[in-house]
Amino acid sequence: MRKLVPVILLCIAFSCGKDNHPSGEEQGGGTVPETTQETINGTKILSGSTRVGLITDSVTGAGIPGVPVTDGYKYTLTDANGVYQFAAHEDARCVYISLPSAYEIPLAKDGEPLFWKTGDYRNDFSLTPRTEDWTEYSVLAFTDVHFYDKGASSTVETERYNSRTLKDINAYVSGLDKVIILNTGDLVTNVTGKLASSRAEFAKIKKGGITVPMFPTIGNHDFNNSYSSTLKCSEDWFKVYGPLDYSVNIGNAHIVCLNDVQFSYNNDGGYGKAIGFEKGLTDAQWAWLQADLNTVSDKAGTLLLICVHCPIFANDFAHAGDIRNLLKTFGESHIFSGHNHYNVHRQFADTWKGLSGRLSEEHNMAPLGGLWRSSLGNDGSPNGYHEFRINGNAIVRQTFKAVGSEDASYQFRIYDGGASYHAPVNGKYDYADADGKICFDWKTILEGSEGFDPTDKILVRVFDAGTRGLNCNVYYNKEGIRYKMTHLANAHRDQCTFSFFWNGGVTLNSAYATAYNGGKTQGFWYYDASPSGSGWKVEVEFKEPEGSRWYESSTIQKDYTGFAW
Repeated sequence: MRKLVPVILLCIAFSCGKDNHPSGEEQGGGTVPETTQETINGTKILSGSTRVGLITDSVTGAGIPGVPVTDGYKYTLTDANGVYQFAAHEDARCVYISLPSAYEIPLAKDGEPLFWKTGDYRNDFSLTPRTEDWTEYSVLAFTDVHFYDKGASSTVETERYNSRTLKDINAYVSGLDKVIILNTGDLVTNVTGKLASSRAEFAKIKKGGITVPMFPTIGNHDFNNSYSSTLKCSEDWFKVYGPLDYSVNIGNAHIVCLNDVQFSYNNDGGYGKAIGFEKGLTDAQWAWLQADLNTVSDKAGTLLLICVHCPIFANDFAHAGDIRNLLKTFGESHIFSGHNHYNVHRQFADTWKGLSGRLSEEHNMAPLGGLWRSSLGNDGSPNGYHEFRINGNAIVRQTFKAVGSEDASYQFRIYDGGASYHAPVNGKYDYADADGKICFDWKTILEGSEGFDPTDKILVRVFDAGTRGLNCNVYYNKEGIRYKMTHLANAHRDQCTFSFFWNGGVTLNSAYATAYNGGKTQGFWYYDASPSGSGWKVEVEFKEPEGSRWYESSTIQKDYTGFAW
């Protein structure tokens, strides 16, 4: 039997301040003048300590040693008496713990996590021991819901969330055992005064009537554009969701959330007046992240997940190379990110012992779609979310769930390679814009890039295929005989859904066409067989540590049926 060792997840957001969380009093603590207490639980408080406290076991009442405590800038550990003390950073907004896996998640009255305190001097924590084994559990991951796109009175996204997404998610989690949620940012759209309302909406995700705890990452649209620094612009977020950089241990997992959105300028003319920003970590965050991961004693035996809003492996991401090297110090590492509103499972080649010798970045799906008003993501995948099944020190299953489908079987589309999806523009089936040729038929694009005519061929688009299709096989099954389909070498747009975005979206919002230009994926396969006739089907196999999952269909996607704004 394989030995199970700790797992680490890592999500991205930054710093803590001095405003109290609305529910901050639920965990006690508060301001205690330094002169009134020389010792805490037998520990002498040193002069110069500006944040102190006691962390106890709620059952035994004893102090808990070795608990990591931070102000968002530095770390310390509780001593043998369960006491911590340190001189906090001048910009620290709170103190908080990296929750030990042996203890339950501290919760606010709404059922969401509350693991930080805002007292100016002393802040105590009482932790409740877990009674269930969390070696195996599920992580539900999604991103970019964008409530309140049209302002504080907007109800469009909230109504769509409640009528479709919430019902779908609640039905899905009802079939899971243990589950938490990771949300990688853009919870609102620049209306930061409604962050508390967004928290109330997410608290409606329940299993057995109990809120599923959600750990969020701040996105660029979650900052207040009225100020001129990352710290000040994130005040509204902090008052509702707490620290921007934090970690928590659940079962065999260590989850770290980090902010990778750094204020650059006030974008008064920008869409929705979002802040102008740069992507990546500051030097102070990088130092904090190293200190946080140094609290993990068995890196080689730990699964590391990093959750951020903006994708990490890009040329414009500060400290991306440092993070890449850090990932390789762990037994298995993954990244969760959002921002782009498309479903891409990227695998980066590296000399490393992890998943197929590669580092992995999962772009979580936006459950309300491309620019949060479509039934499709910007890459043409249906709106949805992911379930990641964790067992010990590995992710053993990754399942994409399309919102609105009856079950998890909607994993791919089948196309006729000879199909076109719009009337000719100036007599041609292509249209040139500033970025080059945009094609609405398969023949034009594949003859030019793949070197073959796809007419009379079957094309398959797998939504969650992964870079280079390393995690799946696709087969054409004719009368019980299975033939392996060929993976297209290059990344492509989904021509049917791109035409849908272009023809409908450009009249609704010109940003649709621009956003969709980035929606290429490598999740395409083909087989030299006519899509007409009967007695055939397409089978998709996802290869995972716990074994293969199979899905099948023979339905040809001929038009925009099922796509909607």
